Amino acid sequence: MPGATAIVHVCSQCGHAMQVPVRYAGSEQQCRGCGERFIVPATDDGGGTLSGPEVRRRAWRGPLIVLVSIVGVLAAVVGVENLLEGPPSGSELVVRTLAPNVIATRVVEGPLRAGTAVLVNDVAAYWVEGGAVYGCNSAALAWSPGVKPAPGDCDLFAVERAVLHH
Repeated sequence: MPGATAIVHVCSQCGHAMQVPVRYAGSEQQCRGCGERFIVPATDDGGGTLSGPEVRRRAWRGPLIVLVSIVGVLAAVVGVENLLEGPPSGSELVVRTLAPNVIATRVVEGPLRAGTAVLVNDVAAYWVEGGAVYGCNSAALAWSPGVKPAPGDCDLFAVERAVLHH
């Protein structure tokens, strides 16, 4: 290719992509990534000499592949950890809804209908169903802004019974 200024070489040892001036074609050079010695090919590893923006784009290919691989491995690890932990418990969901000035010193739970009854500090009664948190009394609604009221038959006494019998 006329006007080519560099050859892109990807190290076979570490994957580091390098721009090597065309004048070094056929000579022995050293990888800047790992120190491995190599012979500069007459053309880049992609099959031709390159110039300008194409040289810069190809030079980023190796590090970009490594970065994408690392991100993929991290995402897989985090995903596996989340699968191992399972979904949060009713108590965990309720504690997340508490206002910053509320300190939960005692949190207990038990089964209630198709969900979970949660009692916080023996005062605030909650019902958790399908990941949604509902307040069963005025204390729960005051302590957890944004929580919706539970159905009418869910109150402090129903939650206490569910928690005590668990």
